[in-house]
Amino acid sequence: MQSQTPNDGPTHSSPVARLDTLRLLVSKAATEGYELKQMDVNTAFLHAPSSKPAHMKIPYGFPDNELLENVSRDKQVLRLKKAVYGLKEAPLAWYNFCSGIFTENGFTRSDNDLCLFSICSPDSESRCFVLVYVDDFTLLAKTSGDMVWLKNRLNSLFDLKDLGAASQVLGIEIIRDRDNGIVRLTQRKFIRQLLEEYDMLDCHPLPTPMFANANASLPSHTVSLTDDEKFYMKDKDFRHLSGCLNWLSLGTRPDIAFALARLGQAQSNPHPKHWQALTHVLRYLSGTLDMGLVYSAKADRPEPHMHTDSAFADCVDTRRSHSGFVVLVGGAAVAWSSRKQAIVTTSSTEAEYIAMGVAAKEAAWMKRLLLDLEFPNNGPLRIYADNQSSLILATSEKLSTRTKHLDVQYHFVRQLAKMGICVFKWVSTKLNVADVLTKPLGSNLFLDMPPRLGLPWIRRNSSIVSETATVSLTVPSGSVVGVLWEGHVTLFDICVW
Repeated sequence: MQSQTPNDGPTHSSPVARLDTLRLLVSKAATEGYELKQMDVNTAFLHAPSSKPAHMKIPYGFPDNELLENVSRDKQVLRLKKAVYGLKEAPLAWYNFCSGIFTENGFTRSDNDLCLFSICSPDSESRCFVLVYVDDFTLLAKTSGDMVWLKNRLNSLFDLKDLGAASQVLGIEIIRDRDNGIVRLTQRKFIRQLLEEYDMLDCHPLPTPMFANANASLPSHTVSLTDDEKFYMKDKDFRHLSGCLNWLSLGTRPDIAFALARLGQAQSNPHPKHWQALTHVLRYLSGTLDMGLVYSAKADRPEPHMHTDSAFADCVDTRRSHSGFVVLVGGAAVAWSSRKQAIVTTSSTEAEYIAMGVAAKEAAWMKRLLLDLEFPNNGPLRIYADNQSSLILATSEKLSTRTKHLDVQYHFVRQLAKMGICVFKWVSTKLNVADVLTKPLGSNLFLDMPPRLGLPWIRRNSSIVSETATVSLTVPSGSVVGVLWEGHVTLFDICVW
């Protein structure tokens, strides 16, 4: 889905808009009050010329007087002039046609997202933006006058349907509260459909997406299953459920990203315990059905910044560490990652340093995209980490006996810092939101994390926990108060936004 270069991979692959870019557009709309609208191209592929010769059988209803005489109908074919739906090359043909129309008519294509186009409004001299996902156009303009001009400009170039205010893109629901300067992204409908599909709509919810001891308790995906275990898994579509949940983790739910990264390793040989862990994620989602990313002009820290973290040697099979980072803009996540590191490290400092390198790569790209979108205060991107030794390593030219073996590919972190692309800062582990992307957390530690990702808690049902206490949590626009009693927690007075 993230393919960006037409010449990469298969010949017919087509660029598509990045979800990171969509979330940045939404964040800009919330924090700067921009207009956010949608338009749809009617029968998009049929506008693009076919990129190579293609033929089709005579369709039913095609008039006989258009056919060759003295040749039976079933022995004739039609040569296609346009890239009809179903052709492998149709998506790329449409993209090339669409991109050409934009660039030939004054639009500038971003080098950092090949589906992002911009043009300067003649009225206010501010830039207007169009994000293209196949035939869906998401429009961003500073004023209503700029938006009217942009729509008229697009209507002169394409056969479009005006969908009004942006409300749903790729199944992601967009809910805007202009009075409070808030835009919320959620996938509530998709989660509900998933719960209905697996008959878990009324299941008892759980307070976390994964048990805290999951790394130690889950079996290796390399272990052979017994006959009973194979029989149990026979009718369990592990890949389907894993793929659906992964789509959620990529769209609006970074709080489940680690669970999906960990369970995704078992795709080829899932154990019954892996299946139970997947349904555990569903139980968590059933209690957080309405949660979504909330971008706000009133956020405590609206400016772009990052957090990065790692879990040292947590993979039992390979002893590779796990990296995680998150980029926050407008008080909520716009980009995040949770994945196993490519190499084995010999210390937590090495693991953290490599995680910082992954975050620095993202920072370099994010800085360019923020510049394309004209975000204010586009200075060095702050990256927060909680390991003092790795921070020293990132800012010092000195190589110790413990770190001199690190490959040069990771030392570009220092170069980016020198260039002013990013600056590394220390943050305590308790405040490092990337922690939730590197390991499963218990309910007490996990409670703080979703709001810090921009996912404020929404009222939910009672959930099982392991102790009795009273808890409270401060979030950007209010607080969450709950009572833990006899192994259950009831949350109340929870802000909706």
